[in-house]
Amino acid sequence: MGEGTFRLLKQSLYSFGPTLEWFIAQMFQREFASPAMYGVRFKEAPSGGDYDVITLWEERMVYVETKSSPPRGIERGEIGSFLARITDLLPDIAFLFNDTQLRMKDKIVLMLEEELYKRFGASSSNKFPIDRLVDELFHINHRIYIVNSKRDAIANFTLCLRDFLSRQRADLFPILPPPHKSNV
Repeated sequence: MGEGTFRLLKQSLYSFGPTLEWFIAQMFQREFASPAMYGVRFKEAPSGGDYDVITLWEERMVYVETKSSPPRGIERGEIGSFLARITDLLPDIAFLFNDTQLRMKDKIVLMLEEELYKRFGASSSNKFPIDRLVDELFHINHRIYIVNSKRDAIANFTLCLRDFLSRQRADLFPILPPPHKSNV
């Protein structure tokens, strides 16, 4: 086999999940020069389970939850676990990444809205609005991102990370007032 190519040692796979976690960790290392770990487990973590990918990017902790099944195969409990892990870990940025070309709005965003409502009540839509960044990329307060792999996973993560940085820097250095939205 040539350099930069990979071959699976096992002929059958139970789950693609660990491979996807490895891929995202590699992406952060190679594309964003960020040390990354995948399949991280903490003893006695209140939320249980594992943290799919944790990386340090631009001196900020990033947590990525990966999902390899299509949106219809993702359950609301998994969304709740994602939010619980964010609460336990307190990363600067968090991603819910679904390796799919399918729409995120129809199921993933709806389940996330339901789970936020369950945790925070009627005020959740004001405190934690889920807004479209572009296409099928969404964010909650420019800190939690819902991302798919449509077109290019690396480009999608790059777009979200740029959005996060632009919001953080604007908050730190309000040299210019925010642009006004025009009705044109």
